[in-house]
Amino acid sequence: MFYNLYRFPAQPPANRENILKDILDTYHPDILMSCELVNEDGAERILNHSLNYNGVSRYARAGFIFTHGDTADPLQQMVFYNKEKLILLRQQVYPTKVRDINHYTFLLNTTGDSIHLDVFVTHLKSSEGAGNRQLRLEMIDTFVKKSEAVTPNHYVLLAGDFNFYSSYNEPAYQKILDTNNHIRMVDPIHMPGNWNGNDSFKAIHTQATRLSSAGFGEGGASGGMDDRFDFIMMSKSLEQQGALSYVDGSYKAYGNNGNCFDNRIDAYDCDGPYSLQLRQNLYNMSDHIPVVMQLKVNREFAVGVNEVSTSDNPFHLNGNVVKDFLEIKMNSNKKIRKEDFAIYNIIGQKMNVDIQHRGDRLTIDMRMLQNGMYYLACLKGGRFKILKY
Repeated sequence: MFYNLYRFPAQPPANRENILKDILDTYHPDILMSCELVNEDGAERILNHSLNYNGVSRYARAGFIFTHGDTADPLQQMVFYNKEKLILLRQQVYPTKVRDINHYTFLLNTTGDSIHLDVFVTHLKSSEGAGNRQLRLEMIDTFVKKSEAVTPNHYVLLAGDFNFYSSYNEPAYQKILDTNNHIRMVDPIHMPGNWNGNDSFKAIHTQATRLSSAGFGEGGASGGMDDRFDFIMMSKSLEQQGALSYVDGSYKAYGNNGNCFDNRIDAYDCDGPYSLQLRQNLYNMSDHIPVVMQLKVNREFAVGVNEVSTSDNPFHLNGNVVKDFLEIKMNSNKKIRKEDFAIYNIIGQKMNVDIQHRGDRLTIDMRMLQNGMYYLACLKGGRFKILKY
């Protein structure tokens, strides 16, 4: 899901993190990409109230880093993610004349060969006019240049509020889809056109949820649903049936029943599959609605950390996702021996790894192993999946 959160949390109504919680409860995205965060407090509110609540701690977020743009009116991007399925390896920030472009590299917590997903999130310059189109192009030029460092077998998403009015006179849109780019990108729904004010595209419009901006702080957009500003673009590799692939037909303007042209999103005559309650929440949350899509993973997800660190086992793992060293600590006062442990690959071959005994801990050196899924076998405690990245 990508969502422009409209100057969160500074603008009314108050406590919008609770409204966002109700929206997310209808979809449960594994990756939530967002823009228009005003400060880090907003990121914390979303993480701790909209995503993690009632004892759930499934979600994590990236670091909040603001490096550039209008410091008098700072707006930043952020990604929240399901840490049971995704491991954030690194994040980078690329300043532009307008706003930062944020780059997040994920490893999927799956069995088999490693699956990497690079996620770029941006908020391009707003408004019509040749000067603003040029600024949007310069921002996308930055994305294209930085994406040249992405490993070719990585999958890529580019999401954001792009502020595109038309595909035909928008050089930034054409630059994203340039087939000469290092990472070839596609629009999942392949729907170019003059989107602004055109009811032929009413099913994919994402702005504006309101006829009037009165009562919503600094205003936001008004005039009803008539623009396709919000996008998730993807690498062409996701159109293929590989380890990770796009689910055909899953890309949606979430909450748009396709009958709300030039109307407020919660109008009674905009009824359809998306409920009135959801559309009322979307109306109050932001002047945009989210865009969503689904990706299919052709792998099993590895067990979570809690499944391998229980008191029922004679030992405790410091997580089942490792880069260099796997640490094992014995529970209670039970004796620990390195001879009791071994590492196997997924076809049952025993791997040649160095195991060192240090006090009440064992350390297994995984650095020489290729990235992927392995099993830790213990004579006294069964077998557990280990993801090496």
